[in-house]
Amino acid sequence: DERPASIELCVGRETELARLDNHLEEAWSGRGGLVLISGEAGTGKTTLMANFWQRALKGNPALVVAVGTCRDVTGAGDPYLPFRELLRLLTGEVEKPLAAGKATVIQAERLWRFAPQAAEVLVERAPDLIDAFVAGKELAERVGAATPLRPDWLLRLENLAAGGTLRTLDQGRIFEQYTSFLTTLASRRPLLLILDDLHWADISSIGLLFHLSRQIEGSRILILGAYRPEEVAQPKKGEPHPLVGVLSELQRRFGDIWIDLDRSRQGGGREFVDALVDSEPNRLGEAFREELARLAGGHPLFTSELLREMQERGDLKLDDDGRWVAAPSVNWETLPPRVEGVIERRVGRLNPQLRRALAAASVEGEQFTAEVVAQTIGVDKQALVQQLSGELEKQHRLVKETGIQTLGSRRVSRYRFRHNLFQKYICDHLGQAERAYLHRDVAHALERLCGDRAGELAVSLARHFRESGNTQKAVEYLLQAGTRSNRLSAYLEAIVHLNEALVLLQEVPNTTDRAQQELAAQIALGNALIATKGYSATEVVQTFTRARELCRELGETDQLYPVLDGLYRFHLTRAEMPRSLDLGEQFLRLAQRRRNSSLLLSGHRKLGTTYTFMGSFTLAKKHLARTLELYDREQHRDYVRLYGQDPAVTCLCYMAFVDWHLGYPDRARKRSLEVLNLARELSHPLSLAVALCFSAQLYQRLQEPLMVQALVEQAAELTDKHGFAMWSMVATIMKGWSMGAHGLLEEGIAEMRAGLNAIRAIKSFLAHPYFLALLAGLHKEAGRIEDGLGDLGEALATANSTEVRFWEPELYRLKGELLLLQGGSGKESAAEACYQQAVKISRRQMNRPLELRATVSLSRLLQAKGEGGRSRRILAETYDWFSEGFDTPDLIQARELLKDLE
Repeated sequence: DERPASIELCVGRETELARLDNHLEEAWSGRGGLVLISGEAGTGKTTLMANFWQRALKGNPALVVAVGTCRDVTGAGDPYLPFRELLRLLTGEVEKPLAAGKATVIQAERLWRFAPQAAEVLVERAPDLIDAFVAGKELAERVGAATPLRPDWLLRLENLAAGGTLRTLDQGRIFEQYTSFLTTLASRRPLLLILDDLHWADISSIGLLFHLSRQIEGSRILILGAYRPEEVAQPKKGEPHPLVGVLSELQRRFGDIWIDLDRSRQGGGREFVDALVDSEPNRLGEAFREELARLAGGHPLFTSELLREMQERGDLKLDDDGRWVAAPSVNWETLPPRVEGVIERRVGRLNPQLRRALAAASVEGEQFTAEVVAQTIGVDKQALVQQLSGELEKQHRLVKETGIQTLGSRRVSRYRFRHNLFQKYICDHLGQAERAYLHRDVAHALERLCGDRAGELAVSLARHFRESGNTQKAVEYLLQAGTRSNRLSAYLEAIVHLNEALVLLQEVPNTTDRAQQELAAQIALGNALIATKGYSATEVVQTFTRARELCRELGETDQLYPVLDGLYRFHLTRAEMPRSLDLGEQFLRLAQRRRNSSLLLSGHRKLGTTYTFMGSFTLAKKHLARTLELYDREQHRDYVRLYGQDPAVTCLCYMAFVDWHLGYPDRARKRSLEVLNLARELSHPLSLAVALCFSAQLYQRLQEPLMVQALVEQAAELTDKHGFAMWSMVATIMKGWSMGAHGLLEEGIAEMRAGLNAIRAIKSFLAHPYFLALLAGLHKEAGRIEDGLGDLGEALATANSTEVRFWEPELYRLKGELLLLQGGSGKESAAEACYQQAVKISRRQMNRPLELRATVSLSRLLQAKGEGGRSRRILAETYDWFSEGFDTPDLIQARELLKDLE
């Protein structure tokens, strides 16, 4: 009998099962699908899904089923937990087929047979998920035993697993690869994916679910999820539950994809009572059924538990024909008024040893490990397994076996409480001291079982040590959980873990070890805040400033480098150039003492970046060239993990700018092509977004709006897909300029204003003068002289207050142009003064193209004043310097003016 142990909760669900059958048939035809089952605790959501997928397996010989479950005690802080479970099952990590829960014999056999194909697809389509979502070494061993011919993909899998380190993945890459993995699998075998208890899901899993819902159309995939609406309705720390927004969007997109089990309780749940009572032969009449429906309130779990309670105490008996009949007088008043009362009586009948076992199990969680419980209460594990599978599962129906699984490097026996209400009741009724001791013993047992892979259970271990009062160990595992979350781009989860670690550290004596732990937490928190709030957020500088204080307490330490980097990026983004220059110089001096190529590379890149924005192009080129000399793609693979972008990509972007400003537009074009090719080879979305946005700005300088348009279209698609907010703002601004350059002035101005307002909101002023100058140029073309002068006034004020001067000559030149258009007394002299100032600044900077533009404007003014000879002399002197780029608009325009002047 493969029915779930609580199959009675599924009686009367023929309508719901029929709907699920229809959804599966539609998905089977290649349409893909998503169905959500809602209902409060005890309404039979899990049982309905189990009944459905077990029937579906028998009726569809090709179907593959996998189940992922969110956890109440750790799920919200354990990134991608249910999707990691799905991936492990799909790649064959199922040791022993079991009835009543996760894996029937049919399911396990299909997963075993399918594992080599799934592993091959994983290597080809989602290699970054190896070790991040599924253990690579164990996977290679598992599928290697079933693949004797050793194809190329297996060799690649072994090489990936041999790396042994968790690679840093941005969220977009995880979503993309996981989706590609599933859709490719579905082209070979149809998939039914179950996600249970979504109300406990982490934010990253909710995001991935939403992403999949939009991508599986056209694939043979049905996703079936279940959640409790009352849990979702409860705010989390003052914020709406993260599932709320996703549910609204799913309803808008897909319409009626819900099966609401609470509806069956309307009218007292009489329909369910009749179906449950009649699932066995009986002679129970109308009065009995009405009273049972009244007492249970239509709650399926409570109804079934009340029936069992009445059977056990003799209120219901079997007659000579084997039918249930009611005793002559049933005392309804002595029955528990709530489901907790039934549980209390059930537990109260157990002997002391079984109660001790359940107490330890309840502390571990709704799902628990027999070996952990055995170590915790000091009994033989084999004897305990017999008790769990015998008395507690078959007789008392309090737990159910879910399989033999891998915990760390060991195989263990896994169980779960038959319902979360059972686990919660037992745990809540433990004394405070008893609960703390059990948490301590469970934590130590988990550590012993996992060995050097205990970090894989960091979220659980942090919880157990925190509840046991061992703050030091709790902080240790919270740091591991936060670091792992950062590497999976699960930054919100990381922030929760790291903030909790910092709160707990306040209880720890002020020692060197405590300072080192706090420093590690502050650095990891700073990086997570950068990812979620941007470089220039106040929280970022507060976090890294505290980290800098800790570095001073501890003396020179390797952790000083990421601290200085975080502070540098904050001040750079805020356009506080003197401070960012000072931090860059500090970083480089420290790196030179260490003689570490990665640190030297980072130090030179920082100074090259700062000098570029300050308009010190020769100094910028020196440091950027040194960065490229030090760069080695293999050696500096971890740079992306530490700093978020590939160093060669950002360096080449700035080198292209510097080449252009120093008067070498052809070299700049070549650099741009080089950086785009490199970014695409690296397959790192953020680096590619940076390359596209920088290249768009270069081609704006070259005055090639068609190229700008093509680049920003690619950038916009990439930034929207991966949520790169700041680069999306840059793409919006450049798109606006391109629209204006194509004659769509009003639309372009509106687009640019939207992007500029967004960038102002995050206090990113690094390219502010440049962007304002572009907007002023569009206002000039639209005849809005006052608006343009207002833009330039703000831009000049920003340049003076921040030392961002790379575009300063153009600000003065444009101001002169607008003053001439404005007309009036003294405007011609004021314009000439602006042009002279632009020429002076650009010569000091060796900013050749902007010197040429200012000289052209000045020459035209002098020509209009009748000073053609002087006009030609100053223009020829500037033009004759150039040795390339003669096809650019700037040089073409200058050449044509020279001919006119001749």
